[in-house]
Amino acid sequence: MRITVVIISLLLLGVSAFAQPPNSSCATAQTLCGQQPVAGNNTGPAGIPGFCTNTNNVIWYTFTTNSIGGSVDVDITGIDCPQVANMGNLLTALILSGDGSCALSTFVAVPPCVADSQDFSFITPPLNPSTQYWLIVAGESNGSALNAAQCDFTIEVSGVGANIVGVDLSAGPDVSIPLGESIQLSGVGASYDWSPLNGLSENGIPNPIASPIMTTTYVLTSVSSGCTYRDSVLVEVIQPISVGESAKPNFFALHPNPSTGQFALTFPPGEHVIEIFDPLGKRVFLHRSNGGQALVNASHLVTGIYMVRIDKGSSSIRWVKE
Repeated sequence: MRITVVIISLLLLGVSAFAQPPNSSCATAQTLCGQQPVAGNNTGPAGIPGFCTNTNNVIWYTFTTNSIGGSVDVDITGIDCPQVANMGNLLTALILSGDGSCALSTFVAVPPCVADSQDFSFITPPLNPSTQYWLIVAGESNGSALNAAQCDFTIEVSGVGANIVGVDLSAGPDVSIPLGESIQLSGVGASYDWSPLNGLSENGIPNPIASPIMTTTYVLTSVSSGCTYRDSVLVEVIQPISVGESAKPNFFALHPNPSTGQFALTFPPGEHVIEIFDPLGKRVFLHRSNGGQALVNASHLVTGIYMVRIDKGSSSIRWVKE
């Protein structure tokens, strides 16, 4: 009978009797990344009095401001508190500054302390640049409730002081280049990982030379303060158009020529059949395209001279495979 009583007691207490959120202390605070919402739940952890009135079940987050600092927007949405007798239904949120030691005596509250049972947002006073702050979320035992609220929610930081993309990370402005030309990218970030690597001179640097043979969007990924951020830059490749041939229905252009096997084709929009023939007239490549350009990879062909044709009955272009 005693075992039964213990089990029932645990069920009444809920998961808080045997589970703790991983971010239930300052030492295990979850990192928040600017403009990247995360799901949270404050069920289980013991409270720390003194930060907000009548609060318990505190969980910890941390974030680092960008290099310019400023006010930070805090959004707590999707609040879902179970309807349990004697349990509150308010969540509170408060920003703390500290020296990184996690000693409670070193924390200073950055008002306001905001509480609500529905989605809420607040804006902090201007925060220092490149500085770590903490954000605690707790349940409140509001009204006649004996126990603090324990709820699901989603949390996000953004705004002038928190946004990284466009401040400390940028892939640079979009650019246009003629086919066959190059452009030096101008990335800014804490680290540099570009993709795709096609047409790039080097990875791991802020300013690789881009020489794509067709319009390409390059994505720059950077890791800063435990967060991964991405920004992109569009390199538009302007394809050449021959004035004398542009009116011909079978007109198309090929570049580069010669090449080691990969080249770009441009042609009028519509459905087309791309064919490559060897010197004996044997078809060695076939591809169907629905756009106005195509990237052909014929690296498997041996070195030699080939004829490239767009659609049966049209003229061909002599292509040299190096």
